Amino acid sequence: MGGKIHGLGTRTLTVEGVGALASTDYYAMNDRLDAGLFMMAAGIAGGKVSIIGAVPEDLRLLTEKIMQMGVEIRVNGHVMDVSSPGQGLKPVNVLTCPYPGFATDFQPAIMALSCIADGQSYIRERIFDKRFSQVAELRKLGADIDLVEEDGLAIVNGPTTFRGGDTQPDNIRAASCILLAGLACPDVTTIGNVYQIGRGHFDIENRFQQIGAQVVRKTV
Repeated sequence: MGGKIHGLGTRTLTVEGVGALASTDYYAMNDRLDAGLFMMAAGIAGGKVSIIGAVPEDLRLLTEKIMQMGVEIRVNGHVMDVSSPGQGLKPVNVLTCPYPGFATDFQPAIMALSCIADGQSYIRERIFDKRFSQVAELRKLGADIDLVEEDGLAIVNGPTTFRGGDTQPDNIRAASCILLAGLACPDVTTIGNVYQIGRGHFDIENRFQQIGAQVVRKTV
């Protein structure tokens, strides 16, 4: 397009203005956070989901972690087949890091998944302070989680038998976490502030319905 940008691959980018930009064709990259949510949905609910169009390399660490837990993942080009028993998973240790490390945006969701694992999982948040708001909501659903916030550590004591409840997650990732927990719950889970999920996951209730989940959006 003719833009002048210097410093790619470094910590500083310098953009130099130009008189005009030229037209071009551009293919927007797929959303790894959306793909990761569906991978963990299969993990927590059980069954098999085929995710088309994801870039496996962008999901490498998430893939490694949930495979350690006992979720099976097979990659065929840009198709990822994810299957899980939905129970009897192994606990996991997670440390969030800048890219290409384990993404902080996956931390709340893998916490929900670790709730059904047999044993203690250790989840350490190293990107943001106090990014554990989902813990209070998971506890409403029966999760047993110890917090050591000064160390950025959550210890998840599994397995959890989730029960239904009313929740009010306060951000997009916490809401997605509770949505996953609801998939593993035999009762009705209500998620307030549901608009938070829509900020990053378009039409999530209809797409989850397509893979068998009973998710309904209601206007109150």
